Amino acid sequence: MKIKHFALVFLAALWFLLVDQAVASFSMTDPANIRADVERLLHRQYAELNAFTLEAMGLNEARTPVQPWTGSYWPDSLGGIANRYNNRTFPTVGSWIELITPYESNHKDWREAHGKIASNWRAMYNHELAQKLSPSEKYDLAMGDVSFALTRKIYQEIDYRYEYKQNRESGLWKRNPGLASWSGICDGWTTAALHLPRPVKKVEVLSPLGKVITFYPDDLKALASQLFARTNRWLNIERVGNRCRDRRPKMDYSGRPIKDECRDIDAGLWHTTVMNRIGIDQRGFVIDVDNKTSVNNHPVYGYQVSYFNPLTGAWGPLENSVVALAGVKDGKQALRHPRATKLVGVGMNLDVLDYNWPTGKPTDSPADDSQKRRIYYAYDLEMDDQGEILGGQFRSGNEHAETQPDMIWMLPKYQLAWSRSSMRADEGPTIDRNQIEIWGNIAWKYNARRGVVPKDWFDAHLQSAEFHYPSAEPWSMIDSAAPLAEMVYYLFDQARI
Repeated sequence: MKIKHFALVFLAALWFLLVDQAVASFSMTDPANIRADVERLLHRQYAELNAFTLEAMGLNEARTPVQPWTGSYWPDSLGGIANRYNNRTFPTVGSWIELITPYESNHKDWREAHGKIASNWRAMYNHELAQKLSPSEKYDLAMGDVSFALTRKIYQEIDYRYEYKQNRESGLWKRNPGLASWSGICDGWTTAALHLPRPVKKVEVLSPLGKVITFYPDDLKALASQLFARTNRWLNIERVGNRCRDRRPKMDYSGRPIKDECRDIDAGLWHTTVMNRIGIDQRGFVIDVDNKTSVNNHPVYGYQVSYFNPLTGAWGPLENSVVALAGVKDGKQALRHPRATKLVGVGMNLDVLDYNWPTGKPTDSPADDSQKRRIYYAYDLEMDDQGEILGGQFRSGNEHAETQPDMIWMLPKYQLAWSRSSMRADEGPTIDRNQIEIWGNIAWKYNARRGVVPKDWFDAHLQSAEFHYPSAEPWSMIDSAAPLAEMVYYLFDQARI
């Protein structure tokens, strides 16, 4: 009996020890760090962190003045933006063909199909080029490039990404064949959609080769997504949260992920960032909505906030929903900030755009956008007596919560992607030097009706389209292929009105 009793005591002590360790692993965020992180994300100072002030400002609901546009993540497994989405006999995004044609057979089909285009484009009518070419092939011909540099290098890069992966520990690229179905350029689509005007109409360009090249809005979105995805390491990106690499993250006793990388966004940081970025700055941001292995980036452009009493679950105004923290016994006491005295429950719905597979329509509008399924987060906010937000905890594993965000990231206002080689091309003089945005403010030296691409543009295009294998040095990067920024922005300037 004594041995049995001892065993029970030992197991109980071990269980409490494990619980204490799990609780201790949830490090609370210092309010000074919350402010620093929020202001770093916003690319500005003086973020508002007081819950009562944010509500008094009427910010319980907000949307950006301009809705970003939806686009594809252009899966690597289907050839990225070299995919001929308008050719119904070619594997297309979102089709049944995607499910039964693996990468190994796709890449052979790409090269064979591209070889036919490279050999026969001169004999094709303009409407055939418009319907049968991929976005990258259209771009190459518009630049007067009969070598199809961008298209070839995209194929080459995807082949490399299929064959080799960068080891997390050593940083070296090692042979490990395979591509995830979600692998693509969602990072490029989301940032481009937030920073480039909507291409509302098709644009026709006279190529130096004598052909009229028609760029549909989907073609322009593809080129912009490729540009932002393949040059975004040169952008002034700020991020919080690390990628969760577990397919099914393990949870602790309270239903929250155990690993730091799967729960490293503080709810107080999340709340204040969203309300400052969208509500005050009227700018959207990028969110990885899946708190698991896959990376699933989407643009966020709106939110609606409601409050509930953490003790009763009753919904109501903020002032009626705040309770004394000392009276809340939910097993999370050790997680709370030591200076927090108040607690309030928050439910937030997000307006998020979803992927939209390309169709080749000649026009595009907000009515064509695809809305992401309902994204809802529930969490607690820890505050002091004045309502200053000190931290918070996401509510996982109960009736309120869906999940929590994996990563959020954003760029400064007016930030555009420029590849290194595109810096060597001159887009033309600025019309109004006091105007920051380039749209309608550049006297472009290239004109689509003339059919003459400036030499510095063509030279920079060849350099931008180059792809280089990573070196043998640890943490070396793939030097990815990208379209010329000047050409992409010229096309967007023509398509925006």
